[in-house]
Amino acid sequence: MYLSTPIVGATPANTEITITSATARHIRSAYKSTGSDGGVAAANVVLTVDDKADGDSAGAGHIRLQANGKNVRVGDALDAKQTIILDIEAVGDFTR
Repeated sequence: MYLSTPIVGATPANTEITITSATARHIRSAYKSTGSDGGVAAANVVLTVDDKADGDSAGAGHIRLQANGKNVRVGDALDAKQTIILDIEAVGDFTR
């Protein structure tokens, strides 16, 4: 399941960001997407997924799913031009 979480304002590194539409069992992959502002082209950056646990991510370029499955922490400061895109396995998802 893919989820998109827009950043609504300046967010310091390792601030908890709530995933509103699902509870995640784990993150398969994650991206930080920066939209175009007319002068700079849009870009996606792959984030390294840290083990699920409470606490900060390992550092810049990393993301950590918190133990409750409803929050993530990104090791980079974020701004309103960015969106976090997650590919997750949600609680209740059927996998083969």
